[in-house]
Amino acid sequence: MSPCECKSPCGEKRDNNDVVAGVAEYYSQTLKTSADLKTTACCPAEAMPASHRAVLAEVADEVQAKFYGCGSPIPGDRSIAGLTVLDLGCGTGRDVFLASKLVGESGRVIGVDMLESQLEVARRYVGYHAEKFFGDASRSNVQFLKGYIEDLRSTEPVGVADASVDLVVSNCVCNLSPDKARVFAEVYRVLRAGGEFYFSDIYCDRQLSEAARQDKVLYGECLGGALCLEDFQRLIREAGFSDVRLVHSAPVEVEDARLRELVEGVRYFSCTFRCFKAGGGRSNGKDSTGEE
Repeated sequence: MSPCECKSPCGEKRDNNDVVAGVAEYYSQTLKTSADLKTTACCPAEAMPASHRAVLAEVADEVQAKFYGCGSPIPGDRSIAGLTVLDLGCGTGRDVFLASKLVGESGRVIGVDMLESQLEVARRYVGYHAEKFFGDASRSNVQFLKGYIEDLRSTEPVGVADASVDLVVSNCVCNLSPDKARVFAEVYRVLRAGGEFYFSDIYCDRQLSEAARQDKVLYGECLGGALCLEDFQRLIREAGFSDVRLVHSAPVEVEDARLRELVEGVRYFSCTFRCFKAGGGRSNGKDSTGEE
């Protein structure tokens, strides 16, 4: 992975309303399952821990078929039992249900998404997974909220309070936001001191052309709104995160010929980062350069 070649901030120039409408259309109408994707961006390039794979085998098939993540952003090197976890852009809830089993009955998992079509599927399986994991459909530790990840105070039916979450996760969603600085600021706000933002996303190595940024399919495929790596480092630190660690990186291929022409010369990467909010203990990991 090479340094970003941007000369100015990238990935933030489309009208916010157009971006939201385009993403909503792509994920509610164009994509029916992961088989409809035109790139490898939303195909996990990072190996999931064996313990997580065992839990995933219990997750409902429909939930898994509508999963569009690019990594494995739930800690596998330590227990997260008893934690409160927030999943940004949870979709139909694959990672929410995975985390549900891992945090146990003493923990809590909140999923946030802006699309009712995705949340309808997720909510339909709340009791199913509670029965699977805890032996009683009424004992779910999961809650799904509708709203925008740029404004977690306004999610429905309740907002996410300051310093109320131990771990925030996200899987190939932040790139879809038209205001990533607000997303990172909101994550920092809701995390408790010592909390962690553990997320996978798509990044590029140079500024995209106007045509690439405006293309609805490219944006929906998580490439048109990808941040340059150096812009990510700047924005995440401006949000307050001083400890940023790279966990995994892998190249992403653009398989569709038309899309490939739009981004000729651009290299994409799926990266998983861990970002810590100061004030508490830290888990073992690597910093943003890959050093211990």
